[in-house]
Amino acid sequence: MTTYWIQTSSDDVFEALAAVDQALQADQHGIAPTLQEPVVAGAADPYLIDNLAIAHATWMVDSQAIVVSSRPGLGSAINAFQQIVRRVTWWQNLPQWQQVSSFHGALVRIIDVLLDRQRLLGVRIGQLESTNMPAHVFALEQQIQALRDEQRDLRRRVAELEQRLSHM
Repeated sequence: MTTYWIQTSSDDVFEALAAVDQALQADQHGIAPTLQEPVVAGAADPYLIDNLAIAHATWMVDSQAIVVSSRPGLGSAINAFQQIVRRVTWWQNLPQWQQVSSFHGALVRIIDVLLDRQRLLGVRIGQLESTNMPAHVFALEQQIQALRDEQRDLRRRVAELEQRLSHM
């Protein structure tokens, strides 16, 4: 998944669509908004860090948010109308917004736990890889050789006993 960030100088939809089209054609990913980055131990992937920061900053759905217009003259009327509509319909939309916020919060916490477990597994794999494997292998080879020697001695002894029995 790729995220494209665009900026426009106005609230005009057509200008925003033109900026999106231009970014897609040029394959410009742009610069993500600056957010406080969560602490992710061992994460070296800047894409992951940026998206975690976005998830931590925006998981809560603000049921009172409106799209603020900065158009001269009409902007304040549009903003006031949106506020009125938001206040009139809050009782209808609030349960859905609360459900969405709860779900988003749970997902962010799950992602944090999964990343922490992945980090711990990486540490464990690093510890296992850093153990002295050649010494381990050498010790196992010596034990196997001792068992083979013992097996050869036992087979020789069984052969001697079979010879004694056959001469009796």
